[in-house]
Amino acid sequence: MVHKGDLVAIGISVGLALGILLASLVFFGLRWYKKRANLRRCSNERSVTVLPIRTNGLGTSTDFSASLSNPIAVQGPEYHQKSSPNSWWSLHSKDHFASASGLPKYSYKDVQKATQTFTTILGEGSFGPVYKATMPTGGVVAVKVLASNSHQGEKEFHTEVCLLGRLHHRNLVNLVGYCVDKGQRMLIYEFMSNGSLANILYSEGQSLSWEATMSPDGVDEILDNQLVGKCKIEEVRELAKIAHKCLHNSPRKRPSIGEVTQAILKIKQRRLAKEDTMSLAEGDFSRIMSRIQDQHIELTKLASLKETS
Repeated sequence: MVHKGDLVAIGISVGLALGILLASLVFFGLRWYKKRANLRRCSNERSVTVLPIRTNGLGTSTDFSASLSNPIAVQGPEYHQKSSPNSWWSLHSKDHFASASGLPKYSYKDVQKATQTFTTILGEGSFGPVYKATMPTGGVVAVKVLASNSHQGEKEFHTEVCLLGRLHHRNLVNLVGYCVDKGQRMLIYEFMSNGSLANILYSEGQSLSWEATMSPDGVDEILDNQLVGKCKIEEVRELAKIAHKCLHNSPRKRPSIGEVTQAILKIKQRRLAKEDTMSLAEGDFSRIMSRIQDQHIELTKLASLKETS
């Protein structure tokens, strides 16, 4: 015969189990709802079908369609034909990603045609070669083909594209598209017509002026041309010495932020002291000149009185 205490214990246990189960269902339901709402909001904000690209960089107003020949437009789930559940889910995820990133996706055939079968190479880095691609409308972009031996998966690549698509800065090259086709992963950037930084720094065609060539310590080479004639070269040399110490190979020999600040303050204090001295000298000179003028006026008055007498 079951005791009354056992029935109470069983009831409490069943109640706790049901409460925990109900709380778990509510928790996971809220998480699923928030995640879906966030994805829907991101899709609404980022959804585009064709991305306009400037033909001559950021400073121009001539735009053209980002499509090469047959752009893959961002479309919703209604675009897909009936297929197996797994393939439908894969296509749905890819389209949702393209909509959320706000970047158009290109086919391998279109990129191959725009790069003349990948013969217009601009350079090659640790992540792969970069090619110059010409659009049918005449616009130019740069295509970075990621190395095939990269350990980056498709999910990581999509995450990188999504982040780069949202990153915009005047000193960064904008990402305008991507390609994931035939086992290749490509990033499409705006084309910089001025060349690479390495060409500007190390090209033989870049020549220095006579003053910069004859500079004994190379300060003229790092000085901005807009500051020429507007600053004192001695102060620039002192600042360059401080910066050089900050680049020492041994971190222990690099100055601290406090030491750098004190050195810059000393330079500023010396400049202010010189300006005060010059202002005092100018004030003394002006007072002396005014006294000379007053004496000259008095002498002329005395001379005129003697002549009249």
